[in-house]
Amino acid sequence: MTRQLFDRPLARLGEAGRARLLVGAAALAAPVLGLAAPPAPSSIDPEFAVRHGLTWLLAGLAERRPILLVLDDAQWADAPALRWLAYLAPRLDQLPVVVLLARRSGEAGADDPALDALCGAGGEIQLAPLSDAAVAELARARAGLAPDPDLVEKCVSASGGNPFLLDATLAALDEEGIGVIPPAAVGCASCRAGDPAPPGTLAAGRDRTRDGRRRARQRRRACDRRTARQPVAP
Repeated sequence: MTRQLFDRPLARLGEAGRARLLVGAAALAAPVLGLAAPPAPSSIDPEFAVRHGLTWLLAGLAERRPILLVLDDAQWADAPALRWLAYLAPRLDQLPVVVLLARRSGEAGADDPALDALCGAGGEIQLAPLSDAAVAELARARAGLAPDPDLVEKCVSASGGNPFLLDATLAALDEEGIGVIPPAAVGCASCRAGDPAPPGTLAAGRDRTRDGRRRARQRRRACDRRTARQPVAP
């Protein structure tokens, strides 16, 4: 995860800029970022050295401009990355840095004690489910016209107001070229308003959208590689 957070800003600096930044304590972060060979064994705890180095590297980047460090799907973050963020948290009042984490409840890792402590350190906002009006607006934005009220009820029933499930379902329908979304396409035509989705509906929706999400990630990675290769003006 740390590579994902630092790769792009470090790529923009160029080789000379990285060399100026990765000095002193910040140089301890270079091996974990793939910018130097692993250090020789020493009496210093290697993980502590990495945490210390990443913090100094972040401080160096923040001297250039304030930084917003965003980590989505934090429930999937690796344990060393969470320990670094826990190390960083009490030092944030000394840096022009804001850390914003988002995690999805009900998934493996979402209730990790380290993540709980990290989120609690700066305050946590629990997001409520989307309202019926919000679901209707998202469906309208996808379809290009106001959806049928019955369809909105079925979308609410199928997703439970979960933005991720709703967006994944609507994105899959959009990718398939379905502009006006028929109720049956949501997979719960037999649902009454307020009824839960039939067994397997949401799992099937996730399965249908998996290929679409993979293709979207591939397009983003290709775009990131092109961006990294482009020269950045100082």
